[in-house]
Amino acid sequence: MKNKLNLTSLLLLAVLLISSHELAAQRAISAPVFENGSTQICASPGNNTFTVIATLSAGPALDNSNQYILEVSAPDGTFADTDQNIELARVTGPNDSNEGEIRFENFSVDESLNSDTYRLRIRASTDDSVISSESVEIAMHYFRNDLTVVLNSREDVILCNTASINRTINPVVLDDIGNELNVDDFKWQWYRGDLGTSAFDAVAIPGETSSSYTVTQEGKYVVKIFYGKCQIVYNKASSNAIEVFIVDVADVFINEGASVAFCPQDAKVLTSSETNTDYTYQWFKNDTAIEGEIASTITLPDNDFGGNYTLEVRYSEDCTVTTDPIAVTNNGSSITETLPENLIILPTQTITLQVTTDAPEGSTVQWFVDTNLQKQEPLSGTTSTFEANFVGRYRVRIQATDACNSVIESQTEIFAPIGFESTIGSGSDLTCDDTTVDIALQEMVGVTASDLRVPLTQDQYSFFDFEWLADGATTGDTETTLTVDTANQDAVYQLQADLKTGEFSNILSNEVSVKYVASDTEITLTPDSLPKDGSITLTVPPDDSYTYEWYRVVDDEEQVIEGATTNEITVSETGDYFVRIASVFCSLDTPIVTVSEEAALSAFIPNIVTPNSDGINDTWNLPDELTDSPEVEVIIYDSRGQIALQTTNYRNGDWPNDTDVSKETVYYFIITKNNSVIRKGSITVMK
Repeated sequence: MKNKLNLTSLLLLAVLLISSHELAAQRAISAPVFENGSTQICASPGNNTFTVIATLSAGPALDNSNQYILEVSAPDGTFADTDQNIELARVTGPNDSNEGEIRFENFSVDESLNSDTYRLRIRASTDDSVISSESVEIAMHYFRNDLTVVLNSREDVILCNTASINRTINPVVLDDIGNELNVDDFKWQWYRGDLGTSAFDAVAIPGETSSSYTVTQEGKYVVKIFYGKCQIVYNKASSNAIEVFIVDVADVFINEGASVAFCPQDAKVLTSSETNTDYTYQWFKNDTAIEGEIASTITLPDNDFGGNYTLEVRYSEDCTVTTDPIAVTNNGSSITETLPENLIILPTQTITLQVTTDAPEGSTVQWFVDTNLQKQEPLSGTTSTFEANFVGRYRVRIQATDACNSVIESQTEIFAPIGFESTIGSGSDLTCDDTTVDIALQEMVGVTASDLRVPLTQDQYSFFDFEWLADGATTGDTETTLTVDTANQDAVYQLQADLKTGEFSNILSNEVSVKYVASDTEITLTPDSLPKDGSITLTVPPDDSYTYEWYRVVDDEEQVIEGATTNEITVSETGDYFVRIASVFCSLDTPIVTVSEEAALSAFIPNIVTPNSDGINDTWNLPDELTDSPEVEVIIYDSRGQIALQTTNYRNGDWPNDTDVSKETVYYFIITKNNSVIRKGSITVMK
């Protein structure tokens, strides 16, 4: 009877436990909602604080340690894969039996969120059966507002001389300090609008969501980091707009036609049909670029302006258009050889000023100093001269008896010096193997009171006495060129000048050392080969008197490495490299070195040899890629550093031989490929 009662009690207890569990499961949590009722959460570093609420129904109390966990679904709105669910926040309680509100206050959304179809749910940490209804779909996106999206380096794609477009354009994402981020870490959407419309009118290109886009038609293009319903909020997620179009070369011409004639006093202006300041311009006269004429218009000078003019318009690196030429005729006259811009006059010197002109003989020539007429005469021949013996502004004016009644002028200013500067350097083209070098006076200038530097003419050098100094001591050489033996590379040379009339003396040039680049200069690699996912440093000996320019040789073409101007460079690409080292007198290209990767770990090189004729490790056998190759050199050293074997085209079985075995127990090897070390180590000979 007692046993029967105990069984009844156990059954009753089981029923009570089951009922209790069912009652607990009856507690329900409403679908979570954001406190402000929003279904569009557009978070950013300055806007990432949110509150979500839900209602908990009355029912059996939960464990006091219970926490409610707010979760966001996978981007497609499902909670099937728990690994994709992200916990947003958690709170403790309410855990009593009363109806209550669950509040997740002032939490931040995860920075990885980027979908329009997330859902939220809440679950109890101590009871898996207590779980909320899923929320409605909620757009949740996070944008770093320190980002800048740059499309195609902000450059339009402009083509010419083509009928079709096929060009891939890419964005770059930069943070606020200019670091470039991985574009594949973002979602993208490409947009296109018609040329001439606003970028805001561009519409999404269906299906184009990759980090690059191949353009095949003209238009205005924008790419945006894709943020769904939050796109309009994140203005900085949009790139700059670029235009893609084909230039009709027939639309680019000089407005004045195929030919035009001017008189010298006319307003002589040529204009381009293309005037967009986004493009670059260069004017040419008789196929020679005119220095400084880089606008869409050009004003021709009063003298010597006749000739054939063209304009080059550069729209992009892919499109440069040159106009048809325009023939410009001078109906009047010109001064074909004008006065120099500025001159220095030396004590006791008289300077002969001269102009050459094509004006008719008999034209009136007037010479002025400042505003004072000094000389007037009819033109005889093609030249006119004037003797100048003091400082001032000199001007020649020719009133030509031609069809235009041309009035043409040229002027110069003559200054008195307050000092002189001279520059010496290499006097001839040299190679670094020459045994002598010429150091020569390259330029001498007079310094004016207004700090203007005016070059002296060659004939003015005769007003000076010169002497060369070596390490400050006179050499007895008094010409403007000095021949130096390059064996004496340590001496410092200067040229001293003294004005013969005594007003200026001890005028010292710059210092020059006869510094040659050693012909045996070679590049050192550190480490010997390029590590996997690493870099290698190429170095030559430093010298402050040298300049350095590094190159990479690709398909027999020398490609200069921008910014590489010191005695070392760090690279992360395999290939052939050299450096051009230059002194004042010569330059030298070092031998090319090949940067190669480390031998693969799978290419096992044995470090033990057992020459006992048992057929196992009797000889030192290398991997196939290192044998029988003229590019691979194998050197084996004994323990004293003496070479035991040095060969290319190594064949397995070449080493060791009986003589080697009798000498040493430990050897060392170095294997190079194309002069770059790829493996080195030791070999133990076990007899």
